[in-house]
Amino acid sequence: MQGAGQTHRRRQRALAIASAFLLGAVLPAQGYRAPDVIGLDRFPGSAEARALLLQQGFVAIENLPAGSDEAKKPVRQLFEAYIGQQLPAFVSVDLIVDALVYLLENTVRRIEQGQRIELLQFSRRLQAAASAAREPEIAELARIAILLQTNDEAETKRWGRAAARARELVVAPGTTPVVAKLLVPVGEYASSKQLAGYFRARRLYQECAFRRYAKTGERAARWLATLTQRDTQTAKLLRSLQKPWDELLGPPVPDADPCVLPARVTPLWTIADRAVLVRPTGLLIVAAGPLRSDLGTAIWKRSAGNDAESLLRRIRKVEAPDTTFGHFLDVLGVLSLPVDPRAPALFHRDAWKHKQVATQLGSWARLRHAFALQAKMARFLGRVSGTPGVVSPYPRVFRGLANIAEEIGAHLPAVDLRAAQRRLREAGRSLADRDRIECDRSEVWELLEARVHGLDYDDATKVMVRDLKTLTDTPPDELSAELRALLDRYARGRTSRDLVRLAGLCRRLAAIADEQLAGKPMTDRDRELLADVGKTVAGIRGYRGNAWLSPRDDHPHVVPVGFTREPIEVEARLVLNVGVARPDALYLILDTPEGPALYLGAMLSYRESVEPQPLTDAEWIARVRAGRAPEALGFTREFRR
Repeated sequence: MQGAGQTHRRRQRALAIASAFLLGAVLPAQGYRAPDVIGLDRFPGSAEARALLLQQGFVAIENLPAGSDEAKKPVRQLFEAYIGQQLPAFVSVDLIVDALVYLLENTVRRIEQGQRIELLQFSRRLQAAASAAREPEIAELARIAILLQTNDEAETKRWGRAAARARELVVAPGTTPVVAKLLVPVGEYASSKQLAGYFRARRLYQECAFRRYAKTGERAARWLATLTQRDTQTAKLLRSLQKPWDELLGPPVPDADPCVLPARVTPLWTIADRAVLVRPTGLLIVAAGPLRSDLGTAIWKRSAGNDAESLLRRIRKVEAPDTTFGHFLDVLGVLSLPVDPRAPALFHRDAWKHKQVATQLGSWARLRHAFALQAKMARFLGRVSGTPGVVSPYPRVFRGLANIAEEIGAHLPAVDLRAAQRRLREAGRSLADRDRIECDRSEVWELLEARVHGLDYDDATKVMVRDLKTLTDTPPDELSAELRALLDRYARGRTSRDLVRLAGLCRRLAAIADEQLAGKPMTDRDRELLADVGKTVAGIRGYRGNAWLSPRDDHPHVVPVGFTREPIEVEARLVLNVGVARPDALYLILDTPEGPALYLGAMLSYRESVEPQPLTDAEWIARVRAGRAPEALGFTREFRR
């Protein structure tokens, strides 16, 4: 009977908490008294941040101390804010978006690992056919692509003159010419020699469009179309190189000059002349296009100055495409809509709406990082705790993210993960015997998985490796084709499994959000999920076992998204880089039966930087670690200190 009584009291308490959550929706928008807030003594922010927290019920602060044992270290990953903390959790949309984009990037890399070989085959067939047909411009283009992809340093140093000559015939008017900065590998491509070559070669094809008005360009375009009609193998390679991006991003712009392998124009950049963006560009995405909101437009007008009205009128009213990218934008757009009226008062305040704009920007930057190569670069005007956790009251967003996770998973072939593990273990034992590795056999699996990280696969296990000796001394590119194939198959299987796990987590979070809004008591199962949500997301993010105890400081990401139109000298034009810095801590005060209590979550921190060159992730991370990241955009002062 004692157990039954404890269960009854726990249910009564859960019902009271749910009622208090609903009560917050009708409370007047007034500040809190510090002595009344449970857990406020654990708030690490400044006096100014503390005052803002008490005034409006929430605040975001930069560089949250990561746990009691590491009080002076910043949070390196979003999930850290949910592990080992003494405050109840607030599960933010940002946490799930970050995990989903991580898996999306793994999926994109898996696709591109296969396309890397197909692109080289395509270039060689194209060069041979163009040479035989006496189409020197196309043959030269293919030759340059081969040199760029195979990283022949002696030859690629001379590629510039040849590219300049080919560009006179094949670069479409109004586009950015093929300049050196366009071929700089960014994001994950910069950390892998093979993918760096793939990046340069594919970018060359993307930027070379055949001029319709030029006689030579017309002939070249007709010849390429004829080639794909009569050469089934070349046509098959071309289709294979384009199909995944048609489904993930969308088809190329139909009225563009024909390219061999065109990039995709994302809807946020669809503007009247398809070539004009303005500073501050980040805010443009919440002032126009699929993410448009009244608040985003108002903030952007304040920042953009006198030209804002005329420039906004030029922007096309576009809908998000029926692709994974478009579905992602649709889900993020829900954050601009009024929150459920039953949600606590703080979620209805203007400051929270500003916070949602920041989440949209950070999510968009992470999404663009996943498609750093396949999304087209734009051109812009260079104006230069006994208390259970709580889920963000946006169940529709969590369900949308679950659907996207399942959609991404459809791009990965089915893999028997256990069989892949078994074959890798066997290969690992053989490799250990061959190299006479002095380690316990139980470590072989971990050592072998370290190779997965070195080969640009998911970075699940590098932090688990205890003794990197002979096995990891072998450069990843020197592994046998058989072992590379086994590693690739295993990585695909793990990504597929984690996408399924994330979709299930999103649906459970959506159900909990619905129940909280309806005032229903939280079940023990739900309480356990929220208590372990940080560890769950860490596992999905590739941290196996207790590897989350030592997270990597590699959360900051950056991607170039556009160029200035001026100056006239192409090489002197500046590049707009957008990205995220270390996560911000998000503190909220929510009502409980005992009184108002402090909750803790995390959010993405969006930044912009205009530079002479595209920034790599390594350069960006170094700036963030050194405290030299650009300041957050001005509107975040509404909620951030």
